[in-house]
Amino acid sequence: MKKQLIILLCSMMLLGTGCGAGSSAENSAAESSAAADSATAEQSSVEMKESSEDGLTIRAAADVDTAYIPLLRKYFKAIEAEDYDTYLTVLYPPFKDAFSAFIESQEGDETLKDVFGEVCHRFDEDGYASWKLTTLEMENMPEEGIDIENFFDAYINAGYFDESLKKECLESTEDIQDIRFSLYALYEGDEEPVKVVDENEIIVLKTKDGAYLFG
Repeated sequence: MKKQLIILLCSMMLLGTGCGAGSSAENSAAESSAAADSATAEQSSVEMKESSEDGLTIRAAADVDTAYIPLLRKYFKAIEAEDYDTYLTVLYPPFKDAFSAFIESQEGDETLKDVFGEVCHRFDEDGYASWKLTTLEMENMPEEGIDIENFFDAYINAGYFDESLKKECLESTEDIQDIRFSLYALYEGDEEPVKVVDENEIIVLKTKDGAYLFG
């Protein structure tokens, strides 16, 4: 049951594919460099804003709401540091309560904290003692790429929460966005970071109380 819950949460956190196994981080350095060059060329016509703090550089398209930049920084740094308390602060509160209750309703004794701990090791790589996130690139998905209704319905169909949470969220949010992001990590002993998530998506939102995310 624990493995199933880990897979569910990893999917919900939208962290994309991990590094793989063995020495794949080292072997993919050249590929990541080429991908970065391609991305740079593609983004040359897009205005980007960059900020660096706590060892993580964020490159965000100009149309990304500034409220979401510190939110996502906090989110990914919490994963890097295995900081559960900080992780809880970035979750949309009604979702946090509903998903925690869902986990605890399953067979076994897993909690949201247990599942989060497993997710924190998602980028672990055989042969490497540790890793650090270095760069987060993000942009808003085009309006035609956003399907919020299907996003919520997927959660409801999977049993994570019900229609009442969907209604509450849509009524209380001032803004909801679908962010496309890529993520880079540097493995201890390597000289160059590698891409560990390639253009995945995450839902972020704002209420009168602040900015939050799902997952």
